[in-house]
Amino acid sequence: MKSLYPTVVLSLLLFVLLAACQRPPTPTAATPPPAEGAMRSSAVLTETLPLSTAESTAAAALKVAVATEQRAAAAAVNAAGGVNPSSGAEPTVARKGAAATVNPSSGTAGTAVTISATGFPANTRIDLYLAGLVRASAVAERPQSYATATTDGNGNATLPFVLPTTWPSGEPILTGDLVMLVATQDFGTRANTTFAYTAPTVPTATPTAPPTVAPPATNTETPVPIPSPTPTNTPIPALNPFVDADPTTGAGGTRLTLHGGGFGPGATVNVYLGTFDAQIGSGSGNNVRYAAITADGNGYFTVSFGMPSRWPDGSTIAPGLLLILAETNNFAQQASAVFDYLAPTPTPTINPYARVEPPAGSAGTEITISGGGFPANTRVDLYLAGLVKSNAAAAAARPSSYASATTDGNGDYVMRL
Repeated sequence: MKSLYPTVVLSLLLFVLLAACQRPPTPTAATPPPAEGAMRSSAVLTETLPLSTAESTAAAALKVAVATEQRAAAAAVNAAGGVNPSSGAEPTVARKGAAATVNPSSGTAGTAVTISATGFPANTRIDLYLAGLVRASAVAERPQSYATATTDGNGNATLPFVLPTTWPSGEPILTGDLVMLVATQDFGTRANTTFAYTAPTVPTATPTAPPTVAPPATNTETPVPIPSPTPTNTPIPALNPFVDADPTTGAGGTRLTLHGGGFGPGATVNVYLGTFDAQIGSGSGNNVRYAAITADGNGYFTVSFGMPSRWPDGSTIAPGLLLILAETNNFAQQASAVFDYLAPTPTPTINPYARVEPPAGSAGTEITISGGGFPANTRVDLYLAGLVKSNAAAAAARPSSYASATTDGNGDYVMRL
C-alpha cells in the first residue's frame, strides 16, 4: 500500500499540470479600445474574455454586433438621402419633407396670422409667398416676399404677418383659398399650407332703430359651467408630404411629371396650379383640377399632365413662377412644387420666295422655277406679267396660269415651263 502512494500523488500532479497547460493564458495588458466609429464584431468581444466567462457573454456579444451593424446600415441610408444604396432607387427610409402650419387658418384682410415652419435647413433664410389657385372663370417673374425669417439650429422658424387687402398689382384679393408657401431663396426646400380668405365687405348704412326700454331685471339662475372634455392628442404623421416636378421649367405644352410621397395610403391626390401675387378666374368659381392620381399603399404617387398655354378664362399664361399644388380632398394633406413658365418660342415666319433658272433667255427657252415659304400641300400657279407702260390699258381679265405645282410638307415647290 505504501508503495502505491507515491505513484498516486505523482499522477495527480501530472493531471493538474496538463490542465494548466491547456487553459489559455489571461492577457496581462488591457486590450486597447477600438477607434471611434469602428465596428466591433462578436469575435473581438469574445477573444479578450477568459474561457470560463465566454459562454455566459456570447449572447450579449451577438446583440452588440447586430446593433452595431444596424446602426451602420441606417447611417448609410441616411447619408444617401433616405435611399438604400444597395437597392437602387427604391426608398427604404421615407423622405421627410418640410412642413408649415398657419394660425388662424381663416380670416379676412388685416388678420394677423403666424406661420410655423419646420424641417428646413438650419440657420437658413426662408420667405413667405402668397398664391391664388387658378379658378374656372400677369404673373411677376419673382413673387413678392410677405415675410422672412432665419431658421434656428433645428430648421424651425416662425413668420408672423398681416394679411393684405390687395395684391401688389392693386387688384383686390378675392374670397377663396390662398396658398401660403414657405421656401428657401432657391425654392429648393419648401412647404405650404392653405388659408381660407374672406374678402372684406363694404359696410352699408342701416337705419337707426328707436330706443327700446329694457324690461326689469329678473333673478336668473347662474348657469354652472360644464367642463369641456379634454381633447385627445391627434397622432402626428411621421412624414410630411412632398412633391417634385420634372422638368422644373418650360413653356406651354411641356409634359410635366410629378413624383410625391408622404400622403395617406390609397389617398386621392389632386393637382392644381396657382399664380403668385394674383388670382385667375372668378372668386366664386371652382378650383380647376389639372390631374388626379391615387397614392399607392405607401403614400407615393407619380402623375403626368401637360402645362397649358392659356388659363381657363382664355388669358395667356405670362412668363414667371407658377405654383403646382398636390393635395388630398379638403387640403387635409398638401405639398407643392415650383415651375418656371417660359414664353413660347415664336415659330419663324418664312416669306414666300421664287428662283428661276436660267434668269434670262429668248422664246423657247426652258426654265425651272423653284421656291418655298408657301402653305404645305397647296397648289401654286405661275403667272407672267409685264411692267405697266404709260400707253398700256389695264387688263380686266383674270391672268392666265402658265404652270402649276403642289407644295410639299415644308411648303416648297418646283415647276418647269
